[in-house]
Amino acid sequence: MQENIDIKEVLIQTTPLLVERIEHKKFQIKHQDLNLFNPSVTYLNSEKIVIARSSTFQVFDDGKYYGYLAPHDTVNYVFKYDNKEKLTSSALLDDSECRKLKGIADCGIEDIRLFKRDNSIFGVCAGISFLNKKIRATQLLIEIQSNSVVKATALNSPINSLYEKNWTPLVSDEDLYLLYSLDPLICMEIEEEKMSLKKGPYPKSNNATLRGGTPFAKIGNQWLSLAHYPPIVFEQRRYYRHCFILLDKDFNLVERSEPFFIQKRGIEFAAGLAVSGDEVTLSYGVSDRSAFYLNFNLPELDKFLVCV
Repeated sequence: MQENIDIKEVLIQTTPLLVERIEHKKFQIKHQDLNLFNPSVTYLNSEKIVIARSSTFQVFDDGKYYGYLAPHDTVNYVFKYDNKEKLTSSALLDDSECRKLKGIADCGIEDIRLFKRDNSIFGVCAGISFLNKKIRATQLLIEIQSNSVVKATALNSPINSLYEKNWTPLVSDEDLYLLYSLDPLICMEIEEEKMSLKKGPYPKSNNATLRGGTPFAKIGNQWLSLAHYPPIVFEQRRYYRHCFILLDKDFNLVERSEPFFIQKRGIEFAAGLAVSGDEVTLSYGVSDRSAFYLNFNLPELDKFLVCV
């Protein structure tokens, strides 16, 4: 047992930090005294739009202690920035359209993956509810206008699971695809709110050795995302490692980077990735208590990927 624990500790300590490898600028997302985390990001015209969530479920000491401060509920906040990173507005996201889905999103929506389609803002997220005192997570496709969800559609689990999270959107020629898993690679296509298999084996479970992660952003004729591995549990704490994933135009795996932590060895969760010109923006949460985004230039990816 001691030997296994030592191996985990060595693995954690020898995994590099992204922020120590790349040239970047880091920004924290704050609103009043709330614990915000797991932000996502996209661009609409010249605005950078970030949505981060706050929950009554609180995590302390990097996951060693956790619990509810009140009945389970999650709210999200919308932040808009100009091209100089100046905050121009912040507001509570009106998610009432989601909460109308009784038994699906009674407790709000979590971990929105933002993306742009037809010059509008959409997201894939988890609607949270409880069934027989057990938490239920259903993936939703939402459309956002201004600071409100104007449409919410529940997406059926392909394996009839009551707990589905971390589906990853990819928009190609305005067609919407969802990466159900990255290892094995399973891609679903959404047409008129119906889902069908696009690539890979039909899923038999939602256990995967690599999951999303951020939405896929187009770079040339390829698609880039940041994925995460199942956590390493060491001394009652969880450690989430990440990697860059690169797909070709036909959604074949081109490259997977070495694993890394983003800024801290512990609980981290990346839910946003957007590219504007030569600038990449990566948004992520730390310890389920704080929210950040990084800006870095595309050539910095050469330090992790050789096929970009």
